[in-house]
Amino acid sequence: MQYELKEVKVLSRPFTKKDGNPPVDKYGVNIMVTTGIVGQTYNGFTKSDNMFFEVNPADTIDQSEVKMNTFAVNYVATKYPNT
Repeated sequence: MQYELKEVKVLSRPFTKKDGNPPVDKYGVNIMVTTGIVGQTYNGFTKSDNMFFEVNPADTIDQSEVKMNTFAVNYVATKYPNT
């Protein structure tokens, strides 16, 4: 089957979280990436994954959206490879 990115949605306001070992502060937002089958519009054929997306505080909103969309496209291509 062929999969595609259907939607990327920001779920939270930007916040700082500790991540890694040793813990390091990371600034970002929680996002939801929705994947679906190419050509299908029925919501039953979609899968949503929630995750933390690191944001650069120096970026504009437009720059952050471009980076978030690029991340989501790569995430879908990696998790649901088209065969």
